[in-house]
Order: sequence, then C-alpha cells, then structure tokens
Amino acid sequence: MTANTTSIGLTPLPVRRHVVVIAPVVAGDGGAIPDQHARQHSQLIGAQVEPLAAPLTPQEQVEQPYTFGTTQIVPVMNPKFVKTGEVSVVFLIYNTAQDANKKPDVAVEYSFYQKLAAAEKFFNKTSPQAFNATTLPPQFDPAAGHQLVAGQSVPLASFPEGDYRLEIKVTDKLSGKTLTQNVIFKVTS
Repeated sequence: MTANTTSIGLTPLPVRRHVVVIAPVVAGDGGAIPDQHARQHSQLIGAQVEPLAAPLTPQEQVEQPYTFGTTQIVPVMNPKFVKTGEVSVVFLIYNTAQDANKKPDVAVEYSFYQKLAAAEKFFNKTSPQAFNATTLPPQFDPAAGHQLVAGQSVPLASFPEGDYRLEIKVTDKLSGKTLTQNVIFKVTS
C-alpha cells in the first residue's frame, strides 16, 4: 500500500485488475471547464486495482488518496505495459447536461494510435460506451451523488511493441460539447 492513495463513490471492481489508467474527464455546458468547481485532472496510471473489505476512515483516506469507495488503486510512474497484460481505463465524467428526467446523454469513444518514427497511425478502437436514459438505472440522479464511471479493459496481445496514444473522446450529446483526453503508454515484451 502506498502513502499516496483518494476516495469517492466508485463502484468496486469485482476482480483484481493488473493495470489501470485513470483519466478524469470533464464535459458540460461551459466547455472544457464548465464551472469554477470543475477541473481537469492529471492522468494517473496504476499498477493494480484491489477491492477492499470496507471503506476507509477519513484519516485513512487522507493517507491513501487513490482509494475510491472500496477500490484501492496502486499508482505507478512509468506507463510501460507487457503484451501479455491489459490496459484498463477508468474515469469519472461530471458536469454533463441533463434531460427532463435528470439523465445525461454521453458517448465515450476509445481510439488507439501507434507512434511511428515519422508519424502516428490509427491502430484500433473499441466499441463506444453510451450513458443515457436507456443505459443508466432508473434511479440515476447526479443531484443524489450518482456518478458516471466510464472505462474499458483492452488486452495488449495484438499490440506490436512500441509507443501508443489512447484518445478518449467524451461527447455530451445534450450540450453538444466534446472533450478529448490522451493517455500515452508503451507496450513491451
């Protein structure tokens, strides 16, 4: 456990993951930074995600800022991943526009680009994620503290060794705003 560990209401992951990338993303009416309370955060790459038996006490939370609810993330500083592993992306989307039923309508796209000597080329993408009245539970309500937690896990076996950029594009369909974040990582054998 690291002395740098934060807790918010993130749903615990049911299994232990080996690699996670957290890139909090902001979307909303006011552009990239919708209001004075919203901020874009730096990207955090973690070596593993582990479920905890119980939420942390307030003092433990201060000491472990990368713990979300009952999920602890152990950060790493070097974004190098092996081909036999996977990269998992987890982030929060907040300050979205809402429809009359207090539901957002957000699409998240994940595109991978391989960095080559002279340029960058598209490598692969995953299926987009949708967060809207059809996909969210009926009781979902941001005013009640519910959060949009987005993410995907991608096996790296098909990735040639090299440097990559993961482009995460979040589109708030109700406001018409889009925000793109990039995560840089390396795949090795």
